[in-house]
Amino acid sequence: MKVNDTKKEINVKRIAMIVLFMGLNTGAMASILPMGSYIGQTVDGITLTTNRPDAASNQEVENFLGISSLGGVEGSAIKGAIYLEKDQVFSFDWDFSTSWSVGSYKSADYVDFSFVNLNFQSTDVFSTLALASDTTKNGKFEWTATQAGLLNFGIGVMDVGSINDDSSLVISNINPVPLPAAAWLFMSALVGFAGFRRKANS
Repeated sequence: MKVNDTKKEINVKRIAMIVLFMGLNTGAMASILPMGSYIGQTVDGITLTTNRPDAASNQEVENFLGISSLGGVEGSAIKGAIYLEKDQVFSFDWDFSTSWSVGSYKSADYVDFSFVNLNFQSTDVFSTLALASDTTKNGKFEWTATQAGLLNFGIGVMDVGSINDDSSLVISNINPVPLPAAAWLFMSALVGFAGFRRKANS
């Protein structure tokens, strides 16, 4: 390998690190993609609701997150991707609220809920954060990576049965902080370009 090639690779790495730090200092969760009915989209949090008319259909939420058999009538969700090292913890705070309450026309089959869905390597994890009928409706979700890799996550809230009742889910303090999508794309391009240059010069 030539000295000039080594210097170019070092410069590529420096540029990539600059992009990373730019991403970490951004005020908006640029890599978080929301859909449906939502309020705000900053590092301080985002509120997902089942409010009409912006809430998405069950099928739209499933297609957005790439999952099936979610259940429900309508809802909202976010998705994103974060690279994790082995034993690194992915976490976020959540607070679920609802106007749903037990009534003569409601049954256990019609309980609004909030959820998180994870896809990591060949592992799929689906977990209910809270049901409208639960006593505890807030907490901290944590998941630990068993190896290094890219974690794709989805978080949402669903209206089940009656569309007259609204529910909402506040998500905050996502950790690690997701990088802007543009930073990931730019870094991927730089890595690919460096590989191409190395191969061309060999």
